[in-house]
Amino acid sequence: MKLPRPARRRARIEIIPMIDAIFFLLVFFMYSSLSMVHVKGMGLALPRPAPQSVTPVVTDANKLVVTVTAEGVYQLNGVPTLPENLLSTLQQRAGAQPDMVVILNVAPARTTQDLIGVLDTVSHVTRPGGGPLPVLVATGAIDAQGRALLPGKE
Repeated sequence: MKLPRPARRRARIEIIPMIDAIFFLLVFFMYSSLSMVHVKGMGLALPRPAPQSVTPVVTDANKLVVTVTAEGVYQLNGVPTLPENLLSTLQQRAGAQPDMVVILNVAPARTTQDLIGVLDTVSHVTRPGGGPLPVLVATGAIDAQGRALLPGKE
């Protein structure tokens, strides 16, 4: 008995499974390349709310206003000073007045780098007991005594 042979079909190469495989490879290489990239950034310690007993009390006697004007002039309580002398002057004043609070006022025309530079300088100043000075950053315009100015009165 002779069995009939089925007709020979030509082999077909399906493209859809190949596209799926290529996409899987693409996704794999993308994820693996992203895991090899070292993200460059600056570590940041976000502020946490302080208990009421730790919050500094700001009075006219214990505050020191550090101002960077739009022209780049550094001032301590309205008196111009050189940026190089800022650290030593702050350290002397912190030694003389341990409960001092620094209010930082940077003109809006100055860059964020100026603000970070002054914050970095102030972070190196320590109280006689070794603790850091409390720093308040003025978000609005203030005068040399640290009082808020009304808009348009700068």
